Amino acid sequence: MEEMPSFEGEETEESSLPLDVLERLLDGEHPLKVFRRHRALTQKQLTDLTGLNATYLSQIETRKRRGSTRVYRRLATALGVDIRDLIE
Repeated sequence: MEEMPSFEGEETEESSLPLDVLERLLDGEHPLKVFRRHRALTQKQLTDLTGLNATYLSQIETRKRRGSTRVYRRLATALGVDIRDLIE
């Protein structure tokens, strides 16, 4: 697995998300996909960071499968967000 990235200007409880991110979340897009794209990561890059299978990641993003808490923890760490931001 690659080293987890450090994102400049990471969101904190005091900061706000860009409007386009909020709109996509409110429109019902999967939070994992929204935050992955917000971080400008491809699915391949995210699987490299987390060690997850690309098909599995795609199935989570399309709501065909549900990820475990352990998987969401890995994804949240890689994306620099709280796990609660990813779980629907």
